[in-house]
Amino acid sequence: MRVSTPRLTLEQPIRWLRDAEHPRLTGALSLDAAKTTFSGGSYLPASTLKFALDGRDPTWFQFTGALHAEAIGPVRLSGRLGWRTAARPGVVAKTVANGVPAAGAAGLEDEPARRQSLRAGGLLGGSWAGI
Repeated sequence: MRVSTPRLTLEQPIRWLRDAEHPRLTGALSLDAAKTTFSGGSYLPASTLKFALDGRDPTWFQFTGALHAEAIGPVRLSGRLGWRTAARPGVVAKTVANGVPAAGAAGLEDEPARRQSLRAGGLLGGSWAGI
């Protein structure tokens, strides 16, 4: 995957309370990209991913958010990271989207006949969100 001109913005301060009895991590971020190209040739047009963190510390938290990319979205997502694992399954909620480019159609933004319409779908246990 290649993300063109990524920009990570702090939407809400990241707060990490290092209390032995009641630790807490909260915050919100936004990731903007000009275009995201996947290895199979499909791509996302300019997109924004906004997500919030809520948990105990940087090794144990949940995230929720939404992805918007022109006519695509919002694609709701959620996941978690826990006990120093590299990744946990992420879940993408069902969504309605039009204008999703077909696999292998990279660079064919002006050819609507080569686009697919995504009406529903999801990523289940086999999908991973790396941090």
